[in-house]
Amino acid sequence: MMPFRHAVGAQLSHIVGTNLHQIVGQLVAQGQMTPAAGASLLVSSGVLPSGGGQQPQEVPLQGNGPREFPMGFGLTPVAAGANVIINANPQVNFRPSRLVVPDSIAPSFMINDFKIGMRSQLVAPGSIPAQSFTQQAVQTSMRLDTVNVGQFVTLDVTNVSTQTVNFAASLFGVTLNS
Repeated sequence: MMPFRHAVGAQLSHIVGTNLHQIVGQLVAQGQMTPAAGASLLVSSGVLPSGGGQQPQEVPLQGNGPREFPMGFGLTPVAAGANVIINANPQVNFRPSRLVVPDSIAPSFMINDFKIGMRSQLVAPGSIPAQSFTQQAVQTSMRLDTVNVGQFVTLDVTNVSTQTVNFAASLFGVTLNS
C-alpha cells in the first residue's frame, strides 16, 4: 500500500463518494492509501471489505500519547490592592509543569496560592512574587499534581500596584491519554 501523500497524485477518477470516510475507505480498499498510525477508521460493508455484509465496525482510536500543551487563565482585571481568585478548567487530563506570568505584569502581582483541585501546590503558606514565574525565569519547572477532567486549577493573586492591572498567566504541561 502507498502512503496517502503518494495516493494524491494517483489516478483518482474512479473514486466516488459523498463524504471523506467513503473516499478514504475506497482508497484503502484499493491499496492506494495506508491509514495513519493511531487513526480511527470506520469500516463499513459498502466501503471496505468487512467479511460479507457485516455491520459497520469501528477500529478503536489509539491515543496520541502524552502531548505538550499550554492552558491559559484568561485576562482578569484586578483593582489596586485587590485579591482575586482565578479558575481554569482543562477539558482533558493534564499534568502541568510550569506556570508563566508575563514579564510586563509580574511586578504588580503576588501569588498567594496555586491549587489543583483542593490541594495547594505550594509547600508552605505565604505569598510568592509573580516575578518568580516570568517567561525569563530559570529553573521554574515543577512536578505538579495531575488535573483530572472536572477539576479546577486555581490561582489566588493580589495586585500590589497602585492601579488596576489585567492579570494573565499560562500553565504549560502534558495532556494524558489525548
